[in-house]
Amino acid sequence: TSCSVRTPPPTRQVARATRSTRSAGGNPWAAMFGGGESNKFGGAMSGLMKAAMSQQVESQIAALKLRLKLSEAQESGVRGILDKQYGAAGDMATRMFQGKLDTNELARAGSSLGDTRAQINALLTPEQQVAYAAYLEDQRQTSAAMMANVEVAQMQTSLQLDADQQQKVYNIIYDQTLKVIPADGAGAGRHWGDLQKHEDDKLEALRAVLTPDQFAAYEKQVTAKRQMMNSFMQSFGGGTNGNISVGVEVHSAGD
Repeated sequence: TSCSVRTPPPTRQVARATRSTRSAGGNPWAAMFGGGESNKFGGAMSGLMKAAMSQQVESQIAALKLRLKLSEAQESGVRGILDKQYGAAGDMATRMFQGKLDTNELARAGSSLGDTRAQINALLTPEQQVAYAAYLEDQRQTSAAMMANVEVAQMQTSLQLDADQQQKVYNIIYDQTLKVIPADGAGAGRHWGDLQKHEDDKLEALRAVLTPDQFAAYEKQVTAKRQMMNSFMQSFGGGTNGNISVGVEVHSAGD
């Protein structure tokens, strides 16, 4: 299915983000939403993020009850751990939209995933720990599949992939994405250079699937995205050598 949402050309996005960042005190996230602590839209977005975090807690609890057969005491303990984790994530979202977040905080947030999972494991029986590990791996694969589907849809819109290309591109992106989603949450803070290496590997793999014209167009898109991310990283104060958090978790009561 083709994506009908159209965005400004990447080069214009980079320029716009850079100009807005300067007017918002140097923070890219504040710039994206108008900038500054008094930004009403940023405040509304942070409220929506907190509501989404609460929904994530309920979704995870429902899924874990089904998969792990949690006792009431275990459910209460897991809920407390998740409330703390997602509460901190909501606070971080508020700081992001107010322009008060830096790369060090992002890296710490990524690494805390491993701590949360270790705390949950401590509440489980050995049999439940095995089931929990399987659940986490299922979520990791689901996240990679979702990310690959989104990127393939975007590429289909701009590059007009044929059916054979779509499947091959999906396989490449899925495999590469799995490499940067941590299996157990440990070390979820990824160095920017590591992610660039991942993109380089993906780009080289896609070269064999795309036509020369398609590859040239895709390479331009990748370059524009890197320019934007470099601008954001520099605005955070750490240049392009900082850590950023990588990891997407998808939870469903039916999983």
